[in-house]
Amino acid sequence: MPGAQHLDWVHEFLLATEEIVVIEPVSTVASSGRIMIEPRVIRLDHEATLALSQILGIMLDQLFEPEASQGWSTEHIIDLDARLVDSLESESITLGINDAALLLQGMAFTELMSVDLPWFETVQWVTDFVTSELRQHWSDQEWLTFTS
Repeated sequence: MPGAQHLDWVHEFLLATEEIVVIEPVSTVASSGRIMIEPRVIRLDHEATLALSQILGIMLDQLFEPEASQGWSTEHIIDLDARLVDSLESESITLGINDAALLLQGMAFTELMSVDLPWFETVQWVTDFVTSELRQHWSDQEWLTFTS
């Protein structure tokens, strides 16, 4: 991988010049032509996978609304949903931090759209739970790096 060789050379150069610089390389993997940032293998039970797939379906439906401007990528949603469905048999999936961020955006959107519904507290609890479950796979520093 050319990027990894470049980072190794940069690390060697910085060490040779005795500069103290911390470089945190970002790990990426291509999935169906899409870049997956900081990929992690995550175990999801069957129900969680189906729920996340449903969230992606809601997001996709929203993109067809005339006033939709969430900034979501149709291709990313479709790719991630296909990977979720493919993972149903193994109960584990490789997700990038960008995939997790997309799922979190969808959950926040769904929560916002559920405010006036009688089961809003349940939606809120599930959102909080799944958010903590997804976020735990990346450090706070990785989240800060990704969002900046």
